[in-house]
Amino acid sequence: MPPFWVYFLAVRGPFLSASAVPVLIGTAMARGQGHSLNPVFFGLNLAGVVALHFGANAANDYYDYLSGADPARPVKPFSGGSQLLQRGILQPRHYTFLIFGHLGLAAVIALFFGYVRGPLALVLGLTGALVAYYYTAPPVRLSYRGLGEVAVGLTFGPLAVLGSFLVQGGAPGPLPVLAGVPLGFLIADVLYVNQYSDYLEDREAGKRNLVVILGRERALPGVYLLFAAAYLSVVAAVAAGALPPAALGACLTAPLARWAAERIRRNLTEPERLTAASAATIAVHGLTGLILVLASL
Repeated sequence: MPPFWVYFLAVRGPFLSASAVPVLIGTAMARGQGHSLNPVFFGLNLAGVVALHFGANAANDYYDYLSGADPARPVKPFSGGSQLLQRGILQPRHYTFLIFGHLGLAAVIALFFGYVRGPLALVLGLTGALVAYYYTAPPVRLSYRGLGEVAVGLTFGPLAVLGSFLVQGGAPGPLPVLAGVPLGFLIADVLYVNQYSDYLEDREAGKRNLVVILGRERALPGVYLLFAAAYLSVVAAVAAGALPPAALGACLTAPLARWAAERIRRNLTEPERLTAASAATIAVHGLTGLILVLASL
């Protein structure tokens, strides 16, 4: 049995903020509207969304390995998979456990919340499980058809915030959806930026993500547009009353976002120089999310 740290790397555990932040925002919104925090439900909700995230990451590693999109190469911090299969540290049977164990757990939790909170909670949870698996799994392979950013942006943005809001007793409505939109744009940009580092391997393997479809230069405005859309959606959410005025503080991360975009512009064809841009984009997502959580309390 491989040690725990190997499994943690296989599911890319260090990046769990992508799934934790929307849960925190949805929970904070419910609390801000006067709903009592149910710690058991919060724990189950967080476990379910993190399980979706970890299952998706494991499936991504496994199916990209099979397709050749992640060939054996030096490990990159933020893209290219964990390389655990390529280096023989884990075997495909381990990934079967990681994929279906995590997604199965998420589905069971979704069934529970469907029972105690209504069918919408169930639909959101099961939709998340399907997106997590078919992000790279055949025959759908969303990330191979230019749909990965949209699917992940919706799942770990407005849908996760809405689901977390419902779990704590909030009523369905547009406000939690609006509150989750900035996170959706930012997590989509994390994926989009990482595609630059993997451009050559993805193109050779037939992985038709947006950067491969458009080409590195034509895809560049998308980096700026996703960042801009995130900040504009914060303003829109505040104007609509989905987020309090303090949420405008999230715009303080805009200079870091601009730095990341400029770093990509200057190093389009040099993937080894894009690690800092990926790190900065992840930091923008995490810091912006943290500000939104604190503002929503």
